[in-house]
Amino acid sequence: MKNKIFLILLLALLGIPLQAQSPSNGSLESASIDSLNRKKVRALVKEDLPILTGEHNHYHAKKLLHPITEKQEEDELNWSSYPQLIKEDLLLGIGGFTNAFIQPLRWNQQDWLIFGGVAAGTFALYTVDQQSHDYMVSHKEDVPGLIREIGRAATPEHFFLLNGAVYLAGLTTKNTALRETGILLLTSASAASLMLATGKWAVGRARPETGEGKNVFDPFSSSSSWHSFPSGHALLSVTTAYAIGKKIKNPWLKAGTYTLGMIGPVSRLWEGAHWLSDVGLSIALGVAVVEGVDAYLTRKKQAKPSGHDALNWTISIGPGALGLKASF
Repeated sequence: MKNKIFLILLLALLGIPLQAQSPSNGSLESASIDSLNRKKVRALVKEDLPILTGEHNHYHAKKLLHPITEKQEEDELNWSSYPQLIKEDLLLGIGGFTNAFIQPLRWNQQDWLIFGGVAAGTFALYTVDQQSHDYMVSHKEDVPGLIREIGRAATPEHFFLLNGAVYLAGLTTKNTALRETGILLLTSASAASLMLATGKWAVGRARPETGEGKNVFDPFSSSSSWHSFPSGHALLSVTTAYAIGKKIKNPWLKAGTYTLGMIGPVSRLWEGAHWLSDVGLSIALGVAVVEGVDAYLTRKKQAKPSGHDALNWTISIGPGALGLKASF
């Protein structure tokens, strides 16, 4: 009976449906499945192998041969459809992106106090912009070459490549934690980039290298010489390092990640590309964006939001039609 059961499992793993075989010269193949006791076969199938035909053959037979936990079974089924998973991640990203801009509408008293503190701190940095610029540029040659190279490499383009690589690594290796980190990285970077482009264009602050001084502005200018605020290197460096650091438990590794993420912002000072107040406010903005996106993703993961916090996105795809609907 054990040999017969093994034969049934083998057929299931190979995807061969259970049906009668043609007899042949007294060999093992001549032992037709029909020769088994029909009632016992049906009982075996019903009890141990719920589905042995069609596309589920391999999964259920594998489950019987290699028992797995309920969590492992759930993970295996969840990962069975990559398109659906990518769609869900995209919707999460769109929701987190939108939330980054409407979050101030839900700020409480403590949030506004923090905002006031950041504004006061930025003004304090503004008062010493010229002095800090002169000091940092004069000590540029004292910075180790390796640190300077890391600073030059800390560009927004490189950070987007890194963020995308983290997400793809989590997706292809079926590592949920890594994939969720990738969603946080990409969503935060996308929201920060829109703030970056809008801020540079609307503020139009002169870069230190222009020689115009810290008090000169030309709003809506298309010239990069008038795009000092905010700092793209600082903003994207901080969003990347801070988002990764939030997922790290080891305090030393977390501190190392944050320290590495500060090389990009500081490098803009010794290169003379930004004022100290540009970099300081960009750092604060990067932290705020990551915190807001992470809070949104956490809420969506734990429970579906309700009331005024609910913001749901739906993608509709049909013949000749593509739609994106937000409900709140």
